[in-house]
Amino acid sequence: MMTRALVVLVILTLAITAEVNAQSARRNLSACQLFAELDPYYRGITEGMLRFQIEQIYQRANVDRDPKIQDAGLELYKATVFSRDYGERFSTADRKLAQIRRDIVDPMTAMANACDPRAPSRAITPEEAEAQTKRATEKAPGATCETKTYDGGAVTICK
Repeated sequence: MMTRALVVLVILTLAITAEVNAQSARRNLSACQLFAELDPYYRGITEGMLRFQIEQIYQRANVDRDPKIQDAGLELYKATVFSRDYGERFSTADRKLAQIRRDIVDPMTAMANACDPRAPSRAITPEEAEAQTKRATEKAPGATCETKTYDGGAVTICK
């Protein structure tokens, strides 16, 4: 009997610890990472859940250094706060959710553009360029390889 109680206690402890770790890991996500997880059409989502997710995105966007992300996060948040009533023929909960979904279409497009993954990344360091050249030379023995850096990237050319 005592063994069963101990096993149950261990399982509960592990479950609680896993949930706490998942929540703390979510605190480290950027506005764009949270936005990537946002799905306003997820089955079972409620108006409150959607508002909460958008508020989290807004809070992270507010501390982001990129003004485009700050502005897009603010517009997305304002769209949920100042949602208009279109007079749909839904029940109260479904009606509010439908209104928010309609109002966030344009702000979501702006946020997606601000979080565009094609934006230039950090510049490659000389050490990284040298390592890239070395790897290319190892893959093509006897070739002369050169790495040229530009803006946020590098190109290795072997002859």
